Amino acid sequence: MNEFSEDKLIEQTAIKIFGELWGAENFANAYSGETDAEFGRENPGEVVLMSYLKIALVKLNPDVSTEALNLAIDEIIKDRSAMSMVNANHEIWQLIRDGVKVETENEKGEQRTETVKIIDFENPKENHFIYRRWIKRARNYLSDKGTV
Repeated sequence: MNEFSEDKLIEQTAIKIFGELWGAENFANAYSGETDAEFGRENPGEVVLMSYLKIALVKLNPDVSTEALNLAIDEIIKDRSAMSMVNANHEIWQLIRDGVKVETENEKGEQRTETVKIIDFENPKENHFIYRRWIKRARNYLSDKGTV
């Protein structure tokens, strides 16, 4: 392999850095040969690992209602393909930074706002990260396969 390749200079360096930052128990390199099925992905366009997301949100938000968790998941995974990449990334960044604010009803039927945290910033080692080299949007994946 060329010692000045993208893989050697960027990808392998990123894998090493993220592994050191996040720790082996909190980090998986999805580019190391594991199949998408092992991560619960149905296709390369699926960027949210649903099998991990709900478990992580419940653990991080033990006092939040199930309804709020489900609404937060809907907000996290909603289709942003009609947005510019800058606006879509900004929206996701805000959700990660501030949590997902959702409207629910309490037992008395009163509206309340609940915030569902996505990342545990207070205890970073409690997070679970996966490094994935290439992620294609679902629509690009489908068009690459010759279907619409």
